[in-house]
Amino acid sequence: MTGTLHIKHIFRAAAAVLIAVCLQGCNQDRFIDEFLKEAPKIELSHGESASVHFENGQWKILQVTTADTYLEFSGDIYDLEGNLLREDTRYVSDMDGLFKFVHHQSNMIFSITRSAKDRLIIALEESVRDEPVCIEVLVGNEWAQKRIQAILNPCRKYVIEKVEYDFTKLDYYDNAMELKSKDTYRNTGDTPLTVILMPYQDIYREIKLLELEDLNRPNTAVFDSDLLPIFGKGRPTFEIPDIIDGKPVMKGTIVPFSANVCHLPTGLPEDKQVKVEIPAFSHMEVSCFLEMQQYDIPVKIKAVNPDTGNRINYSARLSVEQPFNHWIWTRPIKEEVPHE
Repeated sequence: MTGTLHIKHIFRAAAAVLIAVCLQGCNQDRFIDEFLKEAPKIELSHGESASVHFENGQWKILQVTTADTYLEFSGDIYDLEGNLLREDTRYVSDMDGLFKFVHHQSNMIFSITRSAKDRLIIALEESVRDEPVCIEVLVGNEWAQKRIQAILNPCRKYVIEKVEYDFTKLDYYDNAMELKSKDTYRNTGDTPLTVILMPYQDIYREIKLLELEDLNRPNTAVFDSDLLPIFGKGRPTFEIPDIIDGKPVMKGTIVPFSANVCHLPTGLPEDKQVKVEIPAFSHMEVSCFLEMQQYDIPVKIKAVNPDTGNRINYSARLSVEQPFNHWIWTRPIKEEVPHE
């Protein structure tokens, strides 16, 4: 009997040891220890950062997303010495060790850095969005995950700091003609018929920024939809040159900074009338031509954010076309005699 009890005690002790070993193994392999006791909620303005401290290093950065739609952000990945490891990627979960993820799109610049095995740093450099943006950093491992929320507050919009023209590369033309109107008139009476034309009505000065490019991101074409968030609802303006006697002169002509075509008044009298007589018993074609002035000039537009000091430089060709004179041309139309 005593031998039986002794054997039972041995089995119980062995089972206890086995269970303890199994639990310890599970604890090591499955990270049952909490790597982050509580996921903090962070709010940042431009130039601010926040550190998140972990209990251990048993976690990875799995995703960086928007908080509402879980749309993944893409960005560049650097090591802690600033060397580029990956470009324009969403797959942060593939990264091991210490690294820095930088998002520089969507009118925001923010970074997520694993600066140590037990530390995460979220930093906001700049946001020119209209409203605060809430991002989420999903951290964890294959058994447990937590979401760290960060609200990124917007700063002020960009303003135009400087405009530079390269007047040595001005292309100027004033020998082009453009047809404004062409009509035919038949006078069946025995007295002349007077036709009134208004050559400067409904005309304008056309301004375009051709090949508009963001020099901070070479070979990147800029569209009006790109400029609206950067500068806000109050579109910035800049001065363009006028051409006087074939030479560029700054006279205070202001246009909005836009990738779309801009129309300005020509300064010509819109109510100007030109009388054309159609002789008696005649059929005439009357055309009105506009004599056009055109010029192209390279321009660099430099913008700055007053809060962050970040700068964006744009390059384009300013193209301006406007009428400066008119011509009236008449031509008799011969009547065809029907064959019998």
